[in-house]
Amino acid sequence: MTGWRTQRLADVILDIKDGGTPSRSNPSYFGGAITWCVVKDIQPEIHASAEYLTPSGLANCSAKVWPIGSVIISLGATIGEIGIAKVPVATKQGLAGIVPNPERVTSEFLAYALHEQVNTIRAMARGATIKEVRPKRLADELLIHTPPLDEQRRIVAVLDEAFAAIATATANAERNLANARLSGRLALESLLSRLVAECDEVEIRELAEIESGAGFPDRFQGKADEAIPFFKVGDMNTPGNETIMTAANHTISEITRSQLRARVFPVGSVLFPKVGGAIATDKKRLVGVPCCVDNNVMGIIPNPEKLDATLLLQLMVNKPLKEFSNDAGLPSIRKSTVAAWRVRVPKELETQKLLAERLTDIAAAVSDLTEKYGRKLHSLNELKQSLLHRAFSGELSEREPIPA
Repeated sequence: MTGWRTQRLADVILDIKDGGTPSRSNPSYFGGAITWCVVKDIQPEIHASAEYLTPSGLANCSAKVWPIGSVIISLGATIGEIGIAKVPVATKQGLAGIVPNPERVTSEFLAYALHEQVNTIRAMARGATIKEVRPKRLADELLIHTPPLDEQRRIVAVLDEAFAAIATATANAERNLANARLSGRLALESLLSRLVAECDEVEIRELAEIESGAGFPDRFQGKADEAIPFFKVGDMNTPGNETIMTAANHTISEITRSQLRARVFPVGSVLFPKVGGAIATDKKRLVGVPCCVDNNVMGIIPNPEKLDATLLLQLMVNKPLKEFSNDAGLPSIRKSTVAAWRVRVPKELETQKLLAERLTDIAAAVSDLTEKYGRKLHSLNELKQSLLHRAFSGELSEREPIPA
């Protein structure tokens, strides 16, 4: 790394400062011609913004206009979004503008250098509620490794070419992922639409019981060797419980179950969260062992003579929990709402089982493709970080192979 220097950010820039926001109560401050950047406006190259300030708006807040070539970085609630101003731009508070010293660092090299150290920057954040990085702290404490300007330009050229190829590969993977999900949804809709024509519609209460869980005081929790698993919402996140619930963090005895007046949910019941933000996770799980559940969980217990458990799970997977939930400040799901859910299923259990197998096969195929393209996207992101690390370790070759 001949000619490389390690310096504070402050030593390679001319200016750094936070932005500002004029009062929203004065409409004359907005709608002008001054580009005013917020986090969602940050792109690798910043050419425009969703909102613009007037001269009076700029004069009545702490924002300033940064010249073309300034590096814009988010240091507030969202830390680490980085772009280069291609037009003069002001910023909201939480977004800092940085003017590189052209004798020491190019705008493009500095932007890549900040990307490479984004985890270090995030670790500088302070704050009781919203963590942020103050521009002065960033300038004084962040160390930047810089080679001579010609080498900076070479590195930027190699990274630009590699990142463009990664962007293309990422777009392809995202498109394939979207297509896989769409194909799966269309296949499911096609299969389920046949039920509309072939099966009578009934309320789920005619095919199953709807039950809520029981209160679970702290003094009964934490036992691991009793006879009856006691599931809480958090158990839905336990490895191995992604589809069928078998592993519990708590167990209870029959005596405790009687004290709690807790219902035993049989194998084949379908569980889901019924209170608060957990509803938005849209988790549904099949019971794999007889169990009890706490009062943040609700379950549907299929009548084994009328409804196949696996088919019930697949119907639930395709029913967003938010459609059961009320709109209160603390969302919740009522038993009566779930009981009134109207479904169409074949009357014959054997036909139900065949349908459940087909729905499960479609869901599994979509899951496999989703995992495949998810891994692809993850590996592409890791490749970007690897390239940045090598670039700032002086190990970047002229051309870097990028997977298609």
